[in-house]
Amino acid sequence: MKLGSAIEFARKSANLTTKQLAKRAGVSQDDMSSIEVDKQKPSLKEAEAIAEALDIPLWALMRLAEGKTDQTQDIRRKLVKARMVVTHQPETASASQELHCLSAK
Repeated sequence: MKLGSAIEFARKSANLTTKQLAKRAGVSQDDMSSIEVDKQKPSLKEAEAIAEALDIPLWALMRLAEGKTDQTQDIRRKLVKARMVVTHQPETASASQELHCLSAK
């Protein structure tokens, strides 16, 4: 998976539109669309802003883009567990809730 695809996946998991993510990240909607289809690579500053807007660490987004699926599952579990401690959510969250928890603000 490429970075743009990983961003699109995380955005959709957070139930955000391209326009909403672009606004949160301070990136134009056209640039966000180009990034998601891998026509344009985000700068480091843009990538950090996008990850922050998705409420996930940049390293986790990069791991997803690298296709480290075995590690990505572990990353998701750790982040969800950490998020549950912070938000006091029960540890019985489903897989779809886990992804939503990772990327929802």
